[in-house]
Amino acid sequence: MRLIIILILFSSKLYSQDIKYKTYFLDKEVKLGDSIKLISIINYPIEIELIQPDSTYDFSPFNFIGKKIFQSKFKKDIVYDSTIYYLRTFEVDSIQSLNLNSYILKDSLKISSKPDTIYFQSLVNNVDENVKNNFTLNNILSIFNTYKILSFLSFIILTIFILYITFRKKIKQYLKRRRLIKNLNDFINNYEILEKSMNKNNDKKTLEKIILYWKRYMETISTFPYSTSTTKEILNFNKDDKLEKTLVDIDHVLYSDNKFNCKNLSLKYLIFIAEIKTNNLVNNIKK
Repeated sequence: MRLIIILILFSSKLYSQDIKYKTYFLDKEVKLGDSIKLISIINYPIEIELIQPDSTYDFSPFNFIGKKIFQSKFKKDIVYDSTIYYLRTFEVDSIQSLNLNSYILKDSLKISSKPDTIYFQSLVNNVDENVKNNFTLNNILSIFNTYKILSFLSFIILTIFILYITFRKKIKQYLKRRRLIKNLNDFINNYEILEKSMNKNNDKKTLEKIILYWKRYMETISTFPYSTSTTKEILNFNKDDKLEKTLVDIDHVLYSDNKFNCKNLSLKYLIFIAEIKTNNLVNNIKK
């Protein structure tokens, strides 16, 4: 363990002899909140990899604004790096100092520059003693007024409750109508996707999915059990000649071994029936 510590200290001294690190302020005075420039110049052997300060570095007593990095220069296996750091201070100390630390990646060794000093230029001069003596601090109540906030929230909650009690029936009717229309639109979109797939592949299995999908949607807007009913039972519940022809044609295709052309089926009429039934249900909801 002692040997490791000795090696680290020895390597640190060895590196520090080859590394030249200098930082200095471009200006000698600074005002409160003004931007100032800190110049960083570091020279080190090319085989060393250094990490220099970035926005995460603690520049206290200064605040980091940004930095400008100049392209590295190489001369006789020495790297010359230059950086300008843009800083700002809100401290009022008359003298403010700063130095930077860089780290060698291989050994995690810290290389420090010598600190440089800048003088704070105060905007207030010769403050009269009477002003200081007459200046007193008054206790101020909490800015957050809990009573007013609670009163405001209570008023909002009470208003919402009264509006709900007054218009709850109309609100429920509106939401029910909106839900029916949304379900219809979703049904039509999915139905048309299945229909396009069937037209493309001329597939009976897709046709079975279409008729089952239509039956299940019709059950959501009716008390009649479409999914478990035969075509004859559905037609007894819906007296419609065109619907009868459509369902009968579909049955012939599904239960026949003959080839068929799906484009000859009036599948759009099933959407029409779904729209009619849904719109009747929407209109029966009192507005």
